[in-house]
Amino acid sequence: MSSMFKEKKFEQPVQFEFTEENLKKIPAILAKYPKKRSAVMPLLHLVQTQHNNWIPKVAMDYVARLLELPEMYVYEVASFYSMYNKQPVGDYLIQICRTTPCWLR
Repeated sequence: MSSMFKEKKFEQPVQFEFTEENLKKIPAILAKYPKKRSAVMPLLHLVQTQHNNWIPKVAMDYVARLLELPEMYVYEVASFYSMYNKQPVGDYLIQICRTTPCWLR
C-alpha cells in the first residue's frame, strides 16, 4: 500500500467538558425532548461545534454520563450519522454521494 493512503494518527484528548456557555444551553435542549436519550444528537452537535468540528471519545463518554446512558448508545449514534466527525477534519470537508438514491437526485 502506498504511503499516500496510510491513516494519519491523531491524539485523543484525555478530558472534555462543556464550556460555561454551552452548559447553559443544555437545560433548553433537554426540555425539548420527552426522554433524555433523545437529546444525544443535539448534544453531540454541541460537542462537535465546541471541539473544532470533531467529537473525541472522551466527549462521547461525557455525553453518556450527562444523559445517564450506556456509552455504547452514544458511540452508535455518533458512528451511524455521517454528520459527526470522530477524528479531526480540515477546514473544508467534501463528501461524495455513493448511494443510488443520492445519485438519482
